[in-house]
Amino acid sequence: MKIIGDLGATTAISIGRKDERHIRDHAGELVDRLTCGDQEFPGSIRTQGVSGWISPEDIGLNNPYAHTFAAVGGVLDAYVSAQGDIGNPGVCFTQPTVDGDLNRDGSVYLQDLLILLAGWGPCPESTRCPADIDGGGTVRLGGLLVLRSNWS
Repeated sequence: MKIIGDLGATTAISIGRKDERHIRDHAGELVDRLTCGDQEFPGSIRTQGVSGWISPEDIGLNNPYAHTFAAVGGVLDAYVSAQGDIGNPGVCFTQPTVDGDLNRDGSVYLQDLLILLAGWGPCPESTRCPADIDGGGTVRLGGLLVLRSNWS
């Protein structure tokens, strides 16, 4: 599937310094938004000559301050291009194999509990809610019970 195409073409719409990308599933439903803009969000990263990434626990939160610069030898093993730009090939985060494994590391423990508690309450309508374990639109007791039953 083409995500973003023809960025080098003169008629292309490229990613700018103040932008938002919508990510949709196979049915065209909005599943996430990525907002960026170092001018609009002072202190957030500017990806000029270096890519940025977001950790699995921040996916779906649409927080421009959660982005981290790619680094050679870093978490996602970035590379330097012939032109000197730094970037990584990307990572596909899979769905948890254990119910309640919110950070997708294969086990349910304190980090997953902290993610659940940070998202407690109704999910925003505009983005998905990673801590909504039962898919009901609210992070609530049911998710906490799932965490407890799969605690490792």
